[in-house]
Amino acid sequence: MKLGSIFVNILGLLAINGQVIDEHGCLLSKGYGWCDELKACINPDITECDVPINTVNCSPVYSECDNEYVCPKVEILDCDNSGKAGYTRYRLSVVLKDNVDNIFAIYGGRGGSDTEPLVEMIIPPAYNVNGPYSSDIGGINPMFYTYNEDLMYDSWLTIGVTDGDRHNLLSTIGIDYSNWDVEHELDISNGALFVMDPLVNVVDGNEYIVGQLTLSDETPINHVELNIQGKFKDNSMGNHWDQKRLRFTLETPNKVPKNCMIWFDGCNSCLIDRHGLITDECSDLTCNVLSNKRCLRFKTVLMGEVISDH
Repeated sequence: MKLGSIFVNILGLLAINGQVIDEHGCLLSKGYGWCDELKACINPDITECDVPINTVNCSPVYSECDNEYVCPKVEILDCDNSGKAGYTRYRLSVVLKDNVDNIFAIYGGRGGSDTEPLVEMIIPPAYNVNGPYSSDIGGINPMFYTYNEDLMYDSWLTIGVTDGDRHNLLSTIGIDYSNWDVEHELDISNGALFVMDPLVNVVDGNEYIVGQLTLSDETPINHVELNIQGKFKDNSMGNHWDQKRLRFTLETPNKVPKNCMIWFDGCNSCLIDRHGLITDECSDLTCNVLSNKRCLRFKTVLMGEVISDH
């Protein structure tokens, strides 16, 4: 992979082949800039940065759990309608319990002993980018987003590292990523992703990102299961801990189309505010069976008059 000459200019910015970029990899010389709300480089002439976030659907799903070593956490990154149409991007992480020092492997198999039961990992079909700069492990270097914006939605697994693993902290064995796409799940029955040095803590703090998955909103599989190993803080507790079948529940958010005035959530009809967010003004129905979510009325301006389209 050849990127050409890289140098630092007097403003402290990088330049690649004469194109000035900032610390996030945004091509300033082409008009791009970093948007923290969207976690992406955007063209401000095309995309608004300060998109209001629907906190009801976008808040990370996490609570203390009864697991012995780690608890799952799920964050939806695109429920403000800024993401890839027809898809939802999920960021998965685990929060360590007090007695846990680090994570050094996620795996499918027998956990290191032939006498242990086989435990597979469940990774659903997901959107994957084919071509240069894409990656199956360790995330994506943000500077590559300006070459291919779809890389923001690439699916990958990791252990704490999200920048493309520029320091080669991770490795993988026994996992065939080549068929992992929107139609085929990732089969991990005898393989692992692991930290090259199991004694190293690749992140500061007690939260490890373990993957990003961009799933079709029509995907029938709505959960992920990982098997995770790591090191104890107290060596007297054993060589390592092992958390099997850690389950992440992936809920598809209410994605309200632009210009929708009334949104049907499968049971109740709700008004939509000017930012495209669901308000508290909804019908008060109790439904035993949910119907398909859809917009009941679109806002269209024609000759100064608001009309509806069903």
